[in-house]
Amino acid sequence: MPLSRLGIRSSIYGGMSVLVLRGLALPGHGIWNLTSIDSEVTRLSALSDNNTRVLLIVGLMEATRDASLRYKVSAAPDALRDGDAADAQIVDLLQAAAAATLSEQRRQTTSRSGPMSPCTTNCVVTLPS
Repeated sequence: MPLSRLGIRSSIYGGMSVLVLRGLALPGHGIWNLTSIDSEVTRLSALSDNNTRVLLIVGLMEATRDASLRYKVSAAPDALRDGDAADAQIVDLLQAAAAATLSEQRRQTTSRSGPMSPCTTNCVVTLPS
């Protein structure tokens, strides 16, 4: 049936219903896009937190290396304590990163790697006299 054969009342109702449908579709589309933006912001926030942990771990690894070098030079027990403290913080950060990972494959990899423990005290080598 061509549109020209519709009466004036049917044309007005049809046109208004099209306007109402378009008026409802536009906010619906906007809400759908906002929810997808929210999920992306959540994902990027988790990635930012992981990057922050990585930077902290790198700094702590430098502290561990410095403590190791200090121990090699002076054989001071303070250096071992500093290294152990940095190792303990590294372990905590790595466990937090494993718990907060977004990838199931990465979570399985970290769970298979075994327990993480500080190694400074376990790796002390006695120097020959």
